[in-house]
Amino acid sequence: FFLMEQQKHYLKYSIALFIFLSVETVTALSLPVSQAFKKVPSSLELNTGCRLVLSVGRVPGTAMPPDWAASGTQLVIPQFDISFGDTMCEDASMNNEKLLGGQRPFRTAEPLSQPKFISINGEEVVDVKKGAYSMEARQPECLRYSFRFCVDFPNGAKRNDVELPAEKVFFTSICWIKDETLMEAVREKQGELQKELDETKQELDRMKEKSKGFLKQTLMMRPSILLGEKRSLLERKLRELEVLYPLRSDM
Repeated sequence: FFLMEQQKHYLKYSIALFIFLSVETVTALSLPVSQAFKKVPSSLELNTGCRLVLSVGRVPGTAMPPDWAASGTQLVIPQFDISFGDTMCEDASMNNEKLLGGQRPFRTAEPLSQPKFISINGEEVVDVKKGAYSMEARQPECLRYSFRFCVDFPNGAKRNDVELPAEKVFFTSICWIKDETLMEAVREKQGELQKELDETKQELDRMKEKSKGFLKQTLMMRPSILLGEKRSLLERKLRELEVLYPLRSDM
């Protein structure tokens, strides 16, 4: 996940771009294989939830105001749960949020808890109000959806010189319809590409060992170039698979 902000606040609150989000739990989507291949819906309701942890602080080399979070303090808003259900959002202003994209009306993102953090004033409760979420098919053939949501922090939060403004906070990510048949085929393709890549690298290494001396280097130049191009192509195909499908072990 990464966070976006309302464009109208970009100059005043550019620091909001650098809030980090980690997700502790997310339930996978599930759709019968036959239905998934016959018709991929253009939008989905999620019917699941996640636990968020926000860490707000200064990032070196960014355009943050020089006095903002200059102390190096972090504002950590720990473990608050959000439910993504099938209830339609009835807030007209929320349904007009362009950063959520997707088909309107959106569905409701409902906070299930109010997080707390410790400051010099003791324990403080962060007020989090419900927002909205949307899902859109981006690569239907991959069963891949964009996932955007926002929640409202009407009172913001502050710890020393680190401040989360009182406004909506926007998040965006991707998710997939769970389909083991498709994923098995994708993992098989990944294995084939990785095997071919390993063999290509080994062949390049053998060729380097053989190309001792000027004459041999000259003779091996063309084959080496072709193998190098093949290696680059295979690496690109593997990267594309990892972008299009949830193949990483932490996903």
